[in-house]
Amino acid sequence: MKIQSINSNYVDVWRVYGLLFFLIMISLAPGLAHAQTQGLEPQKVIATGSFMCGNTSLPSTLEVWNVGAQGGESYAQATFSGYDCINGKPGSVLKTMYGTFSGGPNGVATFDICVDVDDPTNCRTVNFQFVDGNRITYQGVESGYVIQNPEAFGAAGSDCTAAIHYDTAIKPGDTLSPWATYTALPGGQAVTPIGEAFLIQGKLTPSVIWDGTETIIELQYTCPGHQGHIATITVPAAGNPTLTPTNVETITPGGTSTPQITDTPSPSDTPTPEASATTALTPTKISCKPLSADAKLTQILNQYYAQIPKGITDSGNKNNLLTLWDEKYNEYVCGSYQGKVLQLLSDIKFNSDPCVSAWLDDWDYGPIEALWGGHQAVVIYPRGTTWTDTGLVLDPWITQSPQVYTIQEWSIQFSGSSQYGVRGSSDYENQAQYPTVGGNYTPSGDLKLTAEENDFIRTLPLDKQEWLKKMSPVNRKAWVAQMMRRQTQNATLSINSPLDIYLTDDAGHFAGFMNGNFVDDLPDVSFRRFLRADGRYWTEVEYPANRNYRVVMYGTGDGQARVFSTITESGASSMAYQYDFSVGVGEFYQSETSEIGASFVYAQSRIEPNIALTADQAWIESQPGLVEPQRYNKDDTTPFWLIVLVVCGVGACLIAFLILLVGIIWFTRQGRKAKFSL
Repeated sequence: MKIQSINSNYVDVWRVYGLLFFLIMISLAPGLAHAQTQGLEPQKVIATGSFMCGNTSLPSTLEVWNVGAQGGESYAQATFSGYDCINGKPGSVLKTMYGTFSGGPNGVATFDICVDVDDPTNCRTVNFQFVDGNRITYQGVESGYVIQNPEAFGAAGSDCTAAIHYDTAIKPGDTLSPWATYTALPGGQAVTPIGEAFLIQGKLTPSVIWDGTETIIELQYTCPGHQGHIATITVPAAGNPTLTPTNVETITPGGTSTPQITDTPSPSDTPTPEASATTALTPTKISCKPLSADAKLTQILNQYYAQIPKGITDSGNKNNLLTLWDEKYNEYVCGSYQGKVLQLLSDIKFNSDPCVSAWLDDWDYGPIEALWGGHQAVVIYPRGTTWTDTGLVLDPWITQSPQVYTIQEWSIQFSGSSQYGVRGSSDYENQAQYPTVGGNYTPSGDLKLTAEENDFIRTLPLDKQEWLKKMSPVNRKAWVAQMMRRQTQNATLSINSPLDIYLTDDAGHFAGFMNGNFVDDLPDVSFRRFLRADGRYWTEVEYPANRNYRVVMYGTGDGQARVFSTITESGASSMAYQYDFSVGVGEFYQSETSEIGASFVYAQSRIEPNIALTADQAWIESQPGLVEPQRYNKDDTTPFWLIVLVVCGVGACLIAFLILLVGIIWFTRQGRKAKFSL
């Protein structure tokens, strides 16, 4: 299958330069056979990565079917989506290339990339080789692409082990700032974790001013295959021998073993006499490196990208749908992500290291919502400005990974471009501990649950209560607020089809989308409607099951519908009803009664539901994800030439330059020949 990526009758050498640069970068940048498909059910496999274009990191996605061509022609197609990089400038239009995939955990995805559509001989074949279903090479080189669902091949994602490091020459009064390196298991190659977080003496923080006492550093990290581990290391007290760690045990959270470290003194270690009890340390004046407001924002966002974990799926709509059957996905709904981000920012603002807490001297932050509570996120904005004008939205839910958007782009996606229902989060209004809800910041230790929230916790099973006690105060409050809302709005509708939907009561009040316009006459109903990648909408509605609301749906196009109706108790679904039917444009479908699981009627016909006891994982993962707002890209202060040298290596860059030079000369000569032949 030929890919016609440039539609022009003339050769533009700069576009050629850009395309070749794109190909070279994805083959070198970190972070982009024979197939055996027996026993595999057809399922879409998604791999994600990125490459640098100028100072901008451009995302890209490779999608194949696990069975590939061996499952039949309908499963043979592979797609690669990304942005042009022309002369170091990123394009603004997401483009898709089409190729083929042979199938299986060791299959090959092949693309024919043609520079000039009028010259079919000027094409290049590139290959993405899958290896054991959990990693990908590009043209024989490790690509750095992460397969989001390796289980589709019957494979597990890459596990890993971590080694914790710190400056062993540290003295009391210095900053203790640990870091970690990660190694794949098996394989031994360096890998990048999905997320990491350091706890120093039990406090979540990236660094502290060291007081000279024995200090325990705990690292919680998630490997590329979504395996969670904990590693620990002990910094000996000042005056004790500095020990070189030789073994760090990692455990999965919830295990019964205790992390241990075996330290072996180096032969050259010489104990330093301990200070006597009467010796007092003279306080050291803290001197922090001056940083501009933008540089401080860079530090904050680096922590955000590193510490906020990726979800299990690749899109918020899929994650929310899976919560109907499995509680583990509740960790990645918008409210839970909001709590994680608020905790991260609180840990920075109230950090014991003044050089870290200073990052927020020029910035304010707080929880926000859209659609009057239908969607939750966090905004950060320059101090002294209005967040609705200058805010940057930290919203990992959309792509199930930490991303940043301007408030304008985010509002276009989540409120019909008018900031309709965009305000400070109503879940935090009762205590007003953030400026977005009219209050001041509250340290985590001073954040108390209300009497109503404590009463709700007492209704939970004992194991859930114990689980909450181990949670950070900010995350605990976010989780409780989310579950209390679900306790009230305990009925849910999830619609993945060409349908508009609204609810109505006996008095003729409405809430939902009527003729494409949103009506909000029922205050206890929450609506979420977001655009999918296929141009249709994914809609989720939450409402009280005891309010006798009728459901009305209207066909906005022709196609297949799958609708889920559920009722929840204590935050967990107790029953899920699934409706499958063909939608006709202009047709009305109405629930026969207000009961959950009632039949839908239309044109003298009835649609009966099936009880969905388990999630149809393959169907859910095959559905389109959400359209993402354009991401905010901060300026990278590191010179681009230095990044390229580090990533590529001097030799690789010289080879790349020679290839580009030869290509430009050849295309220029071809253009001259064509000109003289006219």
